[in-house]
Amino acid sequence: MEPRSPVLQTWTGIFLCCYAFAAHGTPQQLNSGCAHHFDKARNCCNECQAGFHLSTPCTAEKPVECRPCGEGEYLDHNNSQTECLKQVECDEMKGFEVLRIGDAVTATQCTCKANYHCAQDCEYCLRDNPCFPGFEVKEKANRKADTECRPCPPMHFSNETSFTVKCVQRTNCTVLGLMEKVPGNSTADAVCFAVGASTSLSSVFSIQRAFNPRPSASMPLAFPSNSQFTNSCGEVRRDKEQAERSSGELQMYSA
Repeated sequence: MEPRSPVLQTWTGIFLCCYAFAAHGTPQQLNSGCAHHFDKARNCCNECQAGFHLSTPCTAEKPVECRPCGEGEYLDHNNSQTECLKQVECDEMKGFEVLRIGDAVTATQCTCKANYHCAQDCEYCLRDNPCFPGFEVKEKANRKADTECRPCPPMHFSNETSFTVKCVQRTNCTVLGLMEKVPGNSTADAVCFAVGASTSLSSVFSIQRAFNPRPSASMPLAFPSNSQFTNSCGEVRRDKEQAERSSGELQMYSA
């Protein structure tokens, strides 16, 4: 067998290089394999990549042809679909706003606007609800769920309608050395009065200011004792009796 001519070998190499370049110079946007995809004629066909849709089906001689999704369209997975999907529109009338703008391979993401939350599997949004008096906030509302409320625990109360309020402990009159005039409940604090005096808690504070006309921020709050009430009242009575005696003596002297 005669050896091949060097010229023939050179042209053969050039031809093979040109063929390989022609085959790979304009690559299709295809998946790397087609083991699980067949067309109706049982031809093994690659799928289009995300962001592309099927333009021309494959044949036994050539692979599929794919085209990129147009503006306002997307496909987020390998596919053999003939059309891309339309981008989602966030409906403001239903309480939505755009969370993230989509592109050719991702869908636009919507979320409920501030102070609203999802309802009916997020088909639309509803305004957040507050917790009413007698209840406190267990979980604050977010864009996916409404405010979660629970009753105030024992010996606590809340008299507010709020999205953030926590119940506070009711006043303990006994600890303050007072008697309970009106017991508290889940929506109101207790009302206290001084022992031995039929006065409300507000009057007790007024009496406290009379004994301490200029209280400082560092001065502890002290309620007047029973003896202070008694002594003060006794002094007022004595002054009144002395004034009456003096008035009677003056009338006798004038006569």
